[in-house]
Amino acid sequence: MDETIAKNYVRAGKILHELQKKARKMVKPGAKLLDIAECLEKEITDIDKEAGPAFPANLSVNDEAAHYSPCVDDERVVGEGDLIKVDLGVQVQGYIADAAFSLDFSGEWGKLLEASERALENAIAGVRVGAEVGKIGQAIEDTIKGYGFKPVQNLCGHGLEQWTTHSNPSMPNVGLKQSRKLVEGMAIAIEPFATNGRGLIHEGSACEIYGLQEPRPIRNPEARKIMEFIAGKYKTLPWSERYAHNELKLPDFKRRMGLRELLLKGCIRPYPVLLEQKGAMVAQAETCMILKDNDVIVLV
Repeated sequence: MDETIAKNYVRAGKILHELQKKARKMVKPGAKLLDIAECLEKEITDIDKEAGPAFPANLSVNDEAAHYSPCVDDERVVGEGDLIKVDLGVQVQGYIADAAFSLDFSGEWGKLLEASERALENAIAGVRVGAEVGKIGQAIEDTIKGYGFKPVQNLCGHGLEQWTTHSNPSMPNVGLKQSRKLVEGMAIAIEPFATNGRGLIHEGSACEIYGLQEPRPIRNPEARKIMEFIAGKYKTLPWSERYAHNELKLPDFKRRMGLRELLLKGCIRPYPVLLEQKGAMVAQAETCMILKDNDVIVLV
């Protein structure tokens, strides 16, 4: 890995470490999710003007495993009994640090949080150049099951590349008979999800996060304006409908019609909220690392 690239990853990780400290103070019962998300996203550039969000702040609660980010005028607040996943990303020159932690305000799910955190620790212990990703997944699965819970088997960690939050290799949360090995120069994120539910997630109907898929000629002026704005500022990184609302100042109806046109034309792809079975709880722990000079550098 080029030294400049490695420095950008490390710099993004240091910013994210500071951001997580702020998030732990902000996320508390009664706090509005929208206020938390917008404050944390803004804080990134307050810390470092050359950095930005790698994706919208994910604040997924209880049976929401991932991808809940507050919408425009969202009134939802953190509840006294909520288990919330705080998943944040920072990019510097497109190089990404991605990490998450969970908070339990009910006092009932400490072991579930511990299961995901310990699974992450055990997974990191197995990371090295030449390690098989399936064996890392087995360590995650064994740890979570050892606590009496299930890993979410259809969610996984991932590689990180410039302007790309999810690339190869996939880092499974269960043991798989895969011989793919980690190699020098990779950047990866490992994110165990532990649950008392089925261990399977499905897509919900709510969606606030989108990503640019394929820019195409568009007649609708609002759709064209949104696409040009996103392609110029966020490239292929995920973004929130809030960003278009806050920066383009389009009327709600025209913004929504523009987004609908972009979806129908295949210009953007949605990232719906991912749900466990109703009533289940999900905990997440995540960090990221680079493999450089036969060493493992944990970024956050």
